[in-house]
Amino acid sequence: MASEPAASAPPPDREPFGERVRRVAASAGVQLVLCGVLLALAFPARSSGAIGLSIIAGALGVGVALLWPRLPDYVRKPPGDVTGALVVTIVIVAGLTTFWDALTVAPDWQLGDWGPHHAVIANILPSLPGLDVPVWNHALSTGDAPLELYPAFTHLVTGHVAVALGLENDIPLALMIVAVIVHVSIAVATTVIAMRIAPRPLALIVGLFALIDSGAIAHGGTVGLFKWALLHSGLSLVFTTIAAAGILAALNRPRIAASVTIWIAVALATACHPAGLIAAAAMCLALAAVALLAGDVPPRRALIAIGHIVLGVALSSFVWMPLAERIVAYGQHFPNALRSPGRLLEDLLAAPSPVTSYAMLMYAGYFGILAGLWSRRATVVFVSAAALVLLVGLSDTAYMAFDLAPGKETARLGTERLMQLARPFVAAAAAFGISVLVRSAIAAWGPASTRQRLVAAALLGIMTGAVLRVAPGLWWNGVQRASSDTRVYAPDPLGRQMLGAWGRERAATVGPASWARVLFETDTHEHMHLTAETGLPTFHASWLPDLLLRERIEDLGDASLRRFNVRWVIAADKSPTFGDPDTELTLGTFHIRELKEWDGKFARIEKGTGDVRVLRLD
Repeated sequence: MASEPAASAPPPDREPFGERVRRVAASAGVQLVLCGVLLALAFPARSSGAIGLSIIAGALGVGVALLWPRLPDYVRKPPGDVTGALVVTIVIVAGLTTFWDALTVAPDWQLGDWGPHHAVIANILPSLPGLDVPVWNHALSTGDAPLELYPAFTHLVTGHVAVALGLENDIPLALMIVAVIVHVSIAVATTVIAMRIAPRPLALIVGLFALIDSGAIAHGGTVGLFKWALLHSGLSLVFTTIAAAGILAALNRPRIAASVTIWIAVALATACHPAGLIAAAAMCLALAAVALLAGDVPPRRALIAIGHIVLGVALSSFVWMPLAERIVAYGQHFPNALRSPGRLLEDLLAAPSPVTSYAMLMYAGYFGILAGLWSRRATVVFVSAAALVLLVGLSDTAYMAFDLAPGKETARLGTERLMQLARPFVAAAAAFGISVLVRSAIAAWGPASTRQRLVAAALLGIMTGAVLRVAPGLWWNGVQRASSDTRVYAPDPLGRQMLGAWGRERAATVGPASWARVLFETDTHEHMHLTAETGLPTFHASWLPDLLLRERIEDLGDASLRRFNVRWVIAADKSPTFGDPDTELTLGTFHIRELKEWDGKFARIEKGTGDVRVLRLD
């Protein structure tokens, strides 16, 4: 009789599924997580729900700590090129989504320097494409040569962008497109610099904050670029940061591509704005610090990089040398007082510079500067030294030591502008400073037991969860603030529309034999949009950017008003001081009067006899 086969027993090393479930369910840790899930679902708006979320976050931290060593190498240590490209792509996409409206919707009369930019480009646009553009602009202010008195490169670039995109009749939109490209490029370059000296996740955080940081007028950020239209210095900073990235590449591994990048970027930076010269000098000093302090590269690399910068400066000398001469002769005396070292330190401890919406990031940058100077790594020393040189530039010590103050050059400098140049370097130094703290913490936990590491992972998970919970709101608030900085308009849109129609009618009567100007009794210059849109000459008796903030009219006396062909005077929310009250016209909030003394003569003989007739204006 055949024996029945024996029942197969489970392998001794394989636990039945039911037993495994019961064992896992009996675990205190699993029960705690399940309680956390129930609390989070049952009481989402109460403190008990927050406790439940904290339990879940801690469990996720423990889970990541347990799974991380088992993940493949390409996940734990992905290729640097791939992660670098991903970080840059994220910053670009975030920038485009943040400023999409500015890229696609034509703006109205923006405040800041957008009006003068608009008027200058409108005058040269008929001559584009090309470089043979009119030197004189009779309708701008009391008549001047804006491309001779302010860097022309940015205006030429924007004009050609307008032509290329078919925006000849929408110059303000072309200006905003260029501004967005400039701002996003600065953020991307800041990210690239940070990736050279810090881990890529930290570089990504720095780049995203660079996109939405408000800053201040002379300190960069969205306020300086979008609200006040400091476009020339912004474009100069783009090329400065590209040059800095080239220098970092040359320090790491000298190649002809890095050298050419430095030459071209420095040349364009110095051609865009005098700030490029200051940045070039600061980077030369930073490279000198690299030659003295760095231990991972031979000093000759830093010295050769200085030579590359000097060559780049020389390439554009035909642009910046005559411009610098005119600035020294005619430029504004900036009201930025040089501070003593003690006062500067006191101010920086009270509030960081560059001005920022995220003070903690800038203070982390200060720590990164101090740590980076003594890191003996060439790239880190360069970034830290460049930031430090520009920060020290706020103090009077160096200027007094080299007999640079008092003097015309220092008076024209406007030291607060140094903070716009320092912003990318301080931000990158912040990424390095945070990485120093992270590496120190990781090293300290190396000898810890498994239980201690899991406890730390749970706490880290809770902290990370708390940050992730508020991060979307923080980002969205920053995006809204940055986007609103691109839309700062002059008041009374309906009145401005009527004023534009009035201006077109009056501009049709203006010619060589009947030249007429409008005096705006304001201390701002958004009226330059009226000049750009209608061709009607306008000015106001106050500072005017793009003309080195100078004005040829001596005063607003009767003789001056007659000499400069003032026919109409416009004031907002009140009657003008000058002009015939019987001629007053009200368009919205604008009050317009006409001067009886106007004679329409573009040129006149004030001393002697005779008369002169103007037949043509070029």
